[in-house]
Order: sequence, then structure tokens, then C-alpha cells
Amino acid sequence: MKKVAMGLVVLFLILVNGVLGYFLYDKITAGKQQQELASSPVKTSANQTAAPDAAPAATQPSTPTPSQAVSTSPKEVKKSSYIYYIDDNKTKEAISKGKQCVLKCSDEFSLPLISSPEQTALIVFYPLEATIATPYEQVLAYSGHEYYKNDKELTFEKAKELLNFNKLEFLVEFQGDSAANQFIVYLEQDKQIEAASSKNDKRISLDYSIKTVQFDVASIDFTKKAVLVVQNKEEKTTYKYDIDFKKYVR
Repeated sequence: MKKVAMGLVVLFLILVNGVLGYFLYDKITAGKQQQELASSPVKTSANQTAAPDAAPAATQPSTPTPSQAVSTSPKEVKKSSYIYYIDDNKTKEAISKGKQCVLKCSDEFSLPLISSPEQTALIVFYPLEATIATPYEQVLAYSGHEYYKNDKELTFEKAKELLNFNKLEFLVEFQGDSAANQFIVYLEQDKQIEAASSKNDKRISLDYSIKTVQFDVASIDFTKKAVLVVQNKEEKTTYKYDIDFKKYVR
């Protein structure tokens, strides 16, 4: 019996040592694996690898809100201040009236001559008439021309294209088909106001010519009278026309 008991004790001790050895081995192995993982480089996929010098992503510009959007217009109209501004109703009125006055529509916009040299045989070229071509007058005259010459009624859309509220136009008719080339035209109002643009229209068949001049609206004081000066470049003869701006408001 004693031998059997001793054998069982020895067997028990062997089993205990085996279990303890297994756990110690497992612990040591796990520690080595953690060290290897810590010291080895981390592998990433091609999609996950980022270039060290890659530029930051571009920032997309923000879209302006309606309140931030700036509206640009090819032609600014000073409705409240310009003496000759006309609205849609006045434009339609000028179109309708033009069909009645036809080729005499500009008569009421003719400027009075207040100064001129004595007419002699030596004066070959001279002005016949000067007209202030306000926006209303332009629509009126164009409507009359279309109705009389081309049997057409001026459309509202076309009339709107004629309007320019930043420039005031004057027309000067001359005796002689090339007379317009001989003259300069400017305004006098406290000071001399030069024309912003000038154009000559030759009319050989009727033996007369027309000079069209435009002045910047901003350069004119419409509360005061002015004088339209028409001067011959060579002969130095001068013709003056009175302008009372209020008279031509329609």
C-alpha cells in the first residue's frame, strides 16, 4: 500500500510540473510575439499610403448668395436726375405721335438762332438749323421716318434700343454736301464744354450735310441755359443757338 501511495504522489507531482511548464512557455512565447510586432514596420495598402509631401486639397470657392451677387448693366440710367428721361409709357407715346407728324417731328425741338455773321457771297458754308435730339425726340423722329419712308410702325423694342440717357445729342444741318466737315460744335455754359463724340453725314443728293454731336449728360447743368456754338474752322465764322433745356421736356 505504501508503494502505491508513493507512486500516486510522484504521478501528481509530474502532472503539476507539466502544467506549470506549459503556462510558462505560453507566456514567454506571447511576450516574444508582442516584441516582434512592436519592432516590425507597419504595412499599409497602396490606397492607405499617403505621400509625405502631398499638397493639401484645394478649397472650393464658395458660391455667392443672391444678396452677394453684383448686377452689372451695360447702361446705367439716372432716372431721378436726368431731365430728359422717359419711361415706357412716354416711349410708346412718342412712337404713336411719330406716325402723325412724320417728317416734321423734329420741328418742335429746333433751337433758336441768336447770333450769326452777316451773310455774304464769301460765306459758302453755313448752318441751316440746329436741333436738340432728346430721347423723346429721337423716338419721335425715328417713328415718323419709319412710317413715312418704309411703311412700318416702329416697334417698342427697337425704340428702347435708341435710348441713351448718358449722352445728349444735337443735330446741325448745313448748306453744302461737305459743310459739316468745316465746322466744330461745342456748348457754352459758364465754361466751354467739348463734345464727347462727333459724326458727319454727307447728303449729296439734297446738297446739305448733317453733323451729329453728343455731350456727356454729367457735364451739363440742366438748371441753367446754355448756348450751342457752331464755328467754321477756317473762316472763323460763328453761329450761336439758345438752349433752354426745360422747353424740350416731354
